[in-house]
Amino acid sequence: MLDIAENVFQQIADRLKATNFSVKKIFAKKAAILDEFEGETNVIVIQAADFLDSLKNPPLSIGELSELEVACLMRVLSKPEIDHAILLNELNLVLENFGITKLENDEVEEVE
Repeated sequence: MLDIAENVFQQIADRLKATNFSVKKIFAKKAAILDEFEGETNVIVIQAADFLDSLKNPPLSIGELSELEVACLMRVLSKPEIDHAILLNELNLVLENFGITKLENDEVEEVE
């Protein structure tokens, strides 16, 4: 299962590099801020459906994922205790393993 998720993470990382976008730049428009989660404040999250939709559409455009790929991604990323939302900081941490670095000038203000 992890190897399937890793393959999709590699595809995401490759598209982020090719488009020169950061994780926040791609996903912040559909994200929300939680007041508090696991002791951290102002946590940026994106709903699983919005995350998957962002993968299919430009600028990422990695295409349709199989049900198995989606299941593996959600197993790794989603948090059941917050309606299976995805923490953007955790997504960024995962993608750092694939060569994506967090840009210091990423602005949280993009989140509405």
